[in-house]
Amino acid sequence: MYEADDEEADRIYEAVDAAIDERRRAKREARERDVADKLLKERPTIQSQFADLKRGLADMSENDWHNLRASDCSLAPRPLLLPQAQVADSS
Repeated sequence: MYEADDEEADRIYEAVDAAIDERRRAKREARERDVADKLLKERPTIQSQFADLKRGLADMSENDWHNLRASDCSLAPRPLLLPQAQVADSS
């Protein structure tokens, strides 16, 4: 037999469970933020490592831009030269 006292107890338990879940969630999120911050300090992103250089590019004159050599800034892959195997002539 389910009575009013049982309903009240269920509401109380649900409220306590919700509060505990919220506390766990807040602690987990804080721990995850701390880990992410620590990783970012130990291994900064490429973007943050070159941020000062990117700001310095804004001060370059147009003449400096035109005087850059293509080989100074080219990231094109270089061809891989593999040794050629000698094939005997069968004729």
